[in-house]
Amino acid sequence: MDMKVDSSYIKRERERRAWSQEHLAEVTGLGLRTIQRIEKTGAASYESARSLAAILGVDVAKLRVEDARPAAPGLGVRARPFLGALAAVVTGGAVLYATQSFADQVLMDVSTVITRSVTSSTGVPGQEIGEWKTQFIVDDGTLVPNVNDLRLKEFRFSIVPHVQDDGKILLEIAVFEGHGNEEIVLGRPRLIALNGEEAGLVIHTDDARSLRLGIKAQVNPPRLPPTLRAR
Repeated sequence: MDMKVDSSYIKRERERRAWSQEHLAEVTGLGLRTIQRIEKTGAASYESARSLAAILGVDVAKLRVEDARPAAPGLGVRARPFLGALAAVVTGGAVLYATQSFADQVLMDVSTVITRSVTSSTGVPGQEIGEWKTQFIVDDGTLVPNVNDLRLKEFRFSIVPHVQDDGKILLEIAVFEGHGNEEIVLGRPRLIALNGEEAGLVIHTDDARSLRLGIKAQVNPPRLPPTLRAR
């Protein structure tokens, strides 16, 4: 979910260092459009704010500013963080919607396959395969809980898209595995995807399991899925 940051401070510190927006995007690992959006609107995901804070040598709290906008009348506290977001569940997967108007929107189709090695009661080795499909749309550079930060059985994974100037999409992925009250990082890969084409990766665990992600990302889709259009 986006947080409000001091865009004037970020721009001032960038200019004090004689950095261009392109250079700041490069050293933070963020997209140029993300930097431009943050400096223009002051809206940033926590991951983007953390990257900026690390490069500028300050705490994230230094960048954060309080959002003084009043809550919409008649809405309770629990509803306030979800203003501007839509969510719909469809058969065979989830279609989740979490965007605002100032950024590029990225529609992502994600397929997940978990494979486990098993042995039958008669001692015959085999595989147990589970497959899930999810579809969601988020703003460029944004991480939204329960939308593109998802839990599937013992795994949790986040996929943050960063739209590049050449139209390609940098997918920043983090995969975790739960062990009791703790989570172990299985990997933090980055993929470059062509607009509208699938990219994929496979992560193997130590106990003969594998997690395969297939991700097709589309920037500013001309048509939304029927369930989203109906909303």
